[in-house]
Amino acid sequence: MTRVFLILCSVVTGAGAELSSSEVPARRYQELWENSPFTSPREVAAPPRNDFDKFALGGVSMVDKGYFVVLIDKQNAMKRIVLKPGEPSELQVLRVNWSNQDWRKTAVVISDGEFSSSIGFDSSSFKLSKNPEHGGALRSRAVRRSK
Repeated sequence: MTRVFLILCSVVTGAGAELSSSEVPARRYQELWENSPFTSPREVAAPPRNDFDKFALGGVSMVDKGYFVVLIDKQNAMKRIVLKPGEPSELQVLRVNWSNQDWRKTAVVISDGEFSSSIGFDSSSFKLSKNPEHGGALRSRAVRRSK
């Protein structure tokens, strides 16, 4: 009798195991984890703003207390931001990545306290001058000409 009972138990548990091992699609419980009263709703994060994309490096120079940096607006070349060492500003120069091969590859890492970005020279803001006075050197279009 006990043998029959053991055989029946093994058959029943085997059948139960087959039923529980069947795959249930994940979408069946999707609403529970998305709209559960026990979890907080997901916050949709706004993409980070990057105001540094509209600037190009106009010039950088090392001085006693830090770096003197000029940033030029790509849309309006007359609009500039000058960062002087020791003067309060909303932007801060974190470091300067100097290029030994080509000065045009020099980049400045700027931070506004929340975001930081590397800003380099924009090759489209330079043109080759054919004036022999300048020796055919690269010259910035943003340079103001004296009258």
